[in-house]
Amino acid sequence: MVDAAVRYAEALLTAAKKENALAQVAQDLSSLALEFTESAALFSAPVFPVREQLATVNYALGDKFHPITKKFFCLLAKMRRLGEVEQIAAAFDRMVCKEMGVIDLHMDVFDDSSADGTSEIKDKLIQAAGIKGLYDPQNKKNIRLNYRVDKGLLGGFIAECDGLSWDCSLRIRLVDIGKLIRKV
Repeated sequence: MVDAAVRYAEALLTAAKKENALAQVAQDLSSLALEFTESAALFSAPVFPVREQLATVNYALGDKFHPITKKFFCLLAKMRRLGEVEQIAAAFDRMVCKEMGVIDLHMDVFDDSSADGTSEIKDKLIQAAGIKGLYDPQNKKNIRLNYRVDKGLLGGFIAECDGLSWDCSLRIRLVDIGKLIRKV
């Protein structure tokens, strides 16, 4: 299923680039992915005929979205792939970031207050992630910082970028302290 999502995302990327609508289609797909993901079970049910799926997609999208986005969702409906929109959108987002030279820096934080920090704190986190080697510090201006609250964290954060991660959580610090104590 992941391979199919990547192939669909590549096709959409090619069409959006050809029409010079990459940013608009990316914005459309990101907002629609959430809506269609919530009703994925309905769209993947065999009792919901393709003809009705197409009519629903046409009605839901109306004229609010780019024509490429609308055609793409109609294609997904026709191919019975609307249930995979979330995976396709994630793959498309990664491809768009790479295409535009944007670096996605994901931060798992333990509560909302750390995500709402000042721009000074965010700048320090971005700088620290660059120093740690998660991205090339020369590209600092192309960073897209994403926060997620992880209720499993006791404190601190976990940063992730391009498959590299940096665990600066309280849990890992406590493990390190435990190792030091055992050595003494």
